[in-house]
Amino acid sequence: FAGALLAQDFFPLEVGNLWSFEVYSGGQPQRHNMEITGDTTFTNDHHYFLLSNPDVTLGPYVRVDSGFIYLAEQYDGAEVPVYNLNARLGETRATNWRNLFFSVTLYHVDTTTVFGRQTVVYYYGLDGLTVSEIRFSRDFGPLEIHHYGDPPNPFPVESYYLTGCIIGDSTYGTVVGIGKSEELPAQFQLLQNYPNPFNPVTNVEFGLPNTEWVTLKVYDLLGREVKTLVDQRLPAGYHTVQWDGTNHAGQSVVSGVYLYRLEAGNFVQTRKMVLLR
Repeated sequence: FAGALLAQDFFPLEVGNLWSFEVYSGGQPQRHNMEITGDTTFTNDHHYFLLSNPDVTLGPYVRVDSGFIYLAEQYDGAEVPVYNLNARLGETRATNWRNLFFSVTLYHVDTTTVFGRQTVVYYYGLDGLTVSEIRFSRDFGPLEIHHYGDPPNPFPVESYYLTGCIIGDSTYGTVVGIGKSEELPAQFQLLQNYPNPFNPVTNVEFGLPNTEWVTLKVYDLLGREVKTLVDQRLPAGYHTVQWDGTNHAGQSVVSGVYLYRLEAGNFVQTRKMVLLR
């Protein structure tokens, strides 16, 4: 379907390119930047770019050729051809990205205006242990990312919207720094951990509108407590803690899906995260 179009058109890769998103997952929108911070060559002689802070639908190592966007999870690791720009509309391709997504479908192609320029947008649906969607726009790269959770909800539980980008020497839209506003959170928030999936360490961030006693614990899918990350009184603001994939005894736990649960005052929220050894 894409014919003469090149993957590079839909994911322009150059050191210094940056994509700035607003992320909605309940509560106030958060800011998130993904930036190409370097490049390298694997022993397979393919040239890869290093993408910082990638969403789970992308990867820390990215390369493109005439038709595919390839992803790799670690240096010199096995690459996965995930997004086929030559796919026919409605075509589904089997894949295995991070043992999380097992098929990718090009389910829609549209023409729209992005940053004052008319552009083609490709919509890909990813299905597996969870359901997600990513949209690539010609000339600008990743435009929107939506996560529908497991089981899939009719509306996304987390969405990324591109507000601006730096492509080569040009800046489009609004590019903001990584991090939260200095203002206090308007409500309690438990954010999605990052990176996710992860190995060996992930970050869990939460926001408190006022001082509260906070507990943050990790559980397995059977509801058994794995580790307590926080059990103390904390001031209002944004807080980040790390989990290194170990239990209370300091032993490494096995790969799999884990739950993390935040309790603060009357607020309780649970999210999922994936550990891949």
